[in-house]
Amino acid sequence: MIVIDEFDRAGDADLRRSIAELIKNLSDRGSRVQLIIAGVAQNLTEIIEHVPSIRRNILGLLLPNMAQAEIAELIEAGQQASGMSYTPKALQLISLAALGLPYLASLIAQHAGFAALERQSANVDHSDVEKGLGQVLDHLELRIAPVTRLRLDEAARDGRQRVLGSLAQISLTNSFRLPKAQLTRELTDPQNALEELRDRYQLIADVAEEPGAYVFIDDGVPLFLWVRLMLDHARSSSGLAS
Repeated sequence: MIVIDEFDRAGDADLRRSIAELIKNLSDRGSRVQLIIAGVAQNLTEIIEHVPSIRRNILGLLLPNMAQAEIAELIEAGQQASGMSYTPKALQLISLAALGLPYLASLIAQHAGFAALERQSANVDHSDVEKGLGQVLDHLELRIAPVTRLRLDEAARDGRQRVLGSLAQISLTNSFRLPKAQLTRELTDPQNALEELRDRYQLIADVAEEPGAYVFIDDGVPLFLWVRLMLDHARSSSGLAS
């Protein structure tokens, strides 16, 4: 068994084609070898360079977001490895902000840990997580094209912030898809809202193989919107506490 992790980071098209040819050759020869290829993508074509002849040899498995208990285990492993500790309130905020995504959980927890170290403490509290969220937000903003950032700002000025926040949460809990059924449940006037975000602000696009479904034009957009929403929530909670 061969395991290839984070394959979505392989930007070389030749490498992707080589892996696809490897799968084809192993299958043609009936080799007793299995490959597990893990990565973030909308579909199998994005993971492996499109080679129609190997489609029958691949089984795509969609992994659900982690449960809160699993996120807690992830952070606990980090605590044991680093020797740092996170207060219950800090853990709660990280778990809420992570939304079941190990990438976000790790990124936020790390930046929160750095914030605690800056004040020469090995104990991470709510304020450190709040600072960490701000740093994560800056990191995510750099991943978004300037023109997309301008469109987000325009939509926010026009009062579309709440709709965008809801769509970000839906996207991150559905493997970056915006499924029709959930959009209908969550939005008051889904058709007009979606058409406006697609046609006027150009922030979402139709999914060709799934009528009625949408995706953000950039996977970084829902991450950015969600972390910004959680940062506002953290700052609001701090204000109420003080």
